Amino acid sequence: MGSGRYVPKKFPQWFANWNNRRVKLKVKIINLMRNELRKEIKKPYEYECIKFLPKEFSGNPTVMCVYGNKTINFLFGADFFAFVIENKELAEDYKRYHEYLWKKVAKR
Repeated sequence: MGSGRYVPKKFPQWFANWNNRRVKLKVKIINLMRNELRKEIKKPYEYECIKFLPKEFSGNPTVMCVYGNKTINFLFGADFFAFVIENKELAEDYKRYHEYLWKKVAKR
């Protein structure tokens, strides 16, 4: 949630390696993008679905990722910071937030 394509921009070699492995494994990304990227992003990556959040969701360069029982919060400001919380209930709640935003708020 809140993707600004920060990782490909700030860590291009790492991202290319990770993304190639993800595509080979056919791991799907369901990405809620920042509104200001609407003009920049011409097409999604392979196995990526994208929708754009309203501009009210833009602000600080923060991103939340959920996979399995893990939730990762990233800050891509002047200083890079990230932390992981491994908790089933928290991950399930964030997945519900994401699903709600995907179905009711975000637009293609």
